[in-house]
Amino acid sequence: MRQGFKRHPNAFGMKIYPGEFGLIDLLRLRQTKAFRTAVTPWGLDLAYHRYVGRSVPWKFVKGVEAIRAIGTRGARKVAETLETKLIPMTKGHREKGVVYCIITNPKTGVSKTLLIPRKAAEVAKRHGLSVTELMTARSASEIFEALAMVGVPAVTPAAR
Repeated sequence: MRQGFKRHPNAFGMKIYPGEFGLIDLLRLRQTKAFRTAVTPWGLDLAYHRYVGRSVPWKFVKGVEAIRAIGTRGARKVAETLETKLIPMTKGHREKGVVYCIITNPKTGVSKTLLIPRKAAEVAKRHGLSVTELMTARSASEIFEALAMVGVPAVTPAAR
């Protein structure tokens, strides 16, 4: 374990191998308050891996005051971030639709190709990230259709 890094006593994560759980099982895990799932490209082979782990206490909790009422340091920090940064930042946006883009962190050079709401792309720009818009549309299905026309296969982490 890294020096100075303290692991929370209740934290855990477990790698899920392809075929170990079905789609319905994974959806049920995502819909429970107790667990979270994530797909990440990190690991020894830099391939996509799905993990399941304990969720944060504020999962499915709505409202800043309800999150703050949980009482943990993490919940207080989330509530403060929502109040001071995220809610004011999103109120000024009126963008509609989705954007297929490459987002690059200029400090690390790490980039990801994403299909995200237009509002999220604007928020990323405000956070100092470089956003290169490849295609914009009113809906994700329009972008999928356009990509299919030019021969770009639909690739998802589950397909690997």
